[in-house]
Amino acid sequence: MWTIPLESVTLTFSNCPAESLAIVLQVQLLRYKDRRMLITFKFFTGKYKNMKPRISVITLGVKNLERSLVFYRDGLGLETEGVVGAELDGYAVAFFKLEGGLVLGLWASKHLASDAKIPHMITNSSAFSIGHNVKTREEVDEVMKRAEMAGAQISDPPSDRPWGGYSGYFKDLDEHLWDVVWNPQLLPET
Repeated sequence: MWTIPLESVTLTFSNCPAESLAIVLQVQLLRYKDRRMLITFKFFTGKYKNMKPRISVITLGVKNLERSLVFYRDGLGLETEGVVGAELDGYAVAFFKLEGGLVLGLWASKHLASDAKIPHMITNSSAFSIGHNVKTREEVDEVMKRAEMAGAQISDPPSDRPWGGYSGYFKDLDEHLWDVVWNPQLLPET
């Protein structure tokens, strides 16, 4: 049984089926300027667990899989077995095993969008950045130079940051934004 106080209203739930994914209730709570206002509550049963706090794979949608493979493998030096799944129409992908069990995937953006059932869109570089923490300030400079030599566009050269670290930004061939960071408070373990 659940009881939820809402100012002057109390809602009580009982005999809720445990196998339900969610129980949805709409309540007419009050009138405001002659309009009814509905509030929707979603309650999840204890049967379903929270998502674990981990990311296993980051897949980047790319315009040209072969060109991006060369950038990440030969340009940045990431290890890969190359393109897999080419025999499956639209499922050719390249995977790079990173430290900590994380995997970076490259997949043609039009196929990624199709698989996710969303419209194919152009990448927005400011939507997120991928952080690459390093152990020294010098390593920031080295990684940035290697990325630039591989064809990356340096959007912000390495510099001291107000938060006490040193970092720079580059965009890969598909304009995914990378942040190469030396942060004395957040050094990588290996």
